Amino acid sequence: MGVLLPETEEEQRRKMITWLGSALILGFIFPFYISVFGRSKFIFANIEMIGKVDFFTTLSALYPLIAGIIVLWIGLNYEPMTRPITILAVGFFPFLTSIFNKNDFLASSIREYNKETTIMFLLILSLIGMYVGSKIVSVTDHTSGRTIGGLSGIVFLILVLLPVTGGTPAYFGLFGLLKSGARLNMPGSLILLGIALIAIFTLYIFAAVINILNFSYRPNSEQTAANASKMILYSTLAIPVSILVGVLLAGGGAAFGMFFTMIVKISLLLGGIIGTCVVGLLDLIDQYLPQTRKGGDLLNRDAFGDQGGAF
Repeated sequence: MGVLLPETEEEQRRKMITWLGSALILGFIFPFYISVFGRSKFIFANIEMIGKVDFFTTLSALYPLIAGIIVLWIGLNYEPMTRPITILAVGFFPFLTSIFNKNDFLASSIREYNKETTIMFLLILSLIGMYVGSKIVSVTDHTSGRTIGGLSGIVFLILVLLPVTGGTPAYFGLFGLLKSGARLNMPGSLILLGIALIAIFTLYIFAAVINILNFSYRPNSEQTAANASKMILYSTLAIPVSILVGVLLAGGGAAFGMFFTMIVKISLLLGGIIGTCVVGLLDLIDQYLPQTRKGGDLLNRDAFGDQGGAF
């Protein structure tokens, strides 16, 4: 253990888990700001849904609170195998429930931007796989990283570059925002948002290609994989910022307040869920990767025998 996440970084691991748990709990509490006909108010959607809807929707509303508490608890009570398995179960739970419950918060939030919720879930999962695979390859030359990253990269390219839904491929559909912005005379908002999303997904595509190329060993695999993980991380962080900037340039006002609270809440929830999946996968794989040996370790072993270097 300790190849991907060295024991010396255990404190950083716990801080990350604490942040993810806190983000989920804050996402549960964080309200929406609504302004209609001159009247404004805050709506605590998750809290207000409890007991007023069906069982699965109530469970979906309570999920961020329950998940956040579990993640915080497991982060403080470290068990070698219990932690990654529990974190993974918590992270992937909403993806599973969304398949059966189309009214849950995760599915409905994503559906605001794309009606094909299943495709969006696959996109998210493929990005998770690309990031995790890149992180593994950037640290150690292990088959698991190449396999996870490469397969995820293939899935991502299929989803964004091929007409999987029978219409325009997702990536090329983004260019329609530029035409719509010009037609609606919104050069400062929709066009800028379109350019930002095109740039973001272009970086995703580059990261996918890198993961696919790293299926086989290359001398620069470690560096390219590190670059791919950075592309995915920073591009993902840029999505909510791009949306908020686009809304602000479109006029701001009350609409900006509503979009701001909506983006913050969705970012906290999706960020907590996706981050939990990523940390859980890295932690789980870290349990099985063999310890790497440095040149100095081998020299000590040769000089002192099997007990070399152990004083």
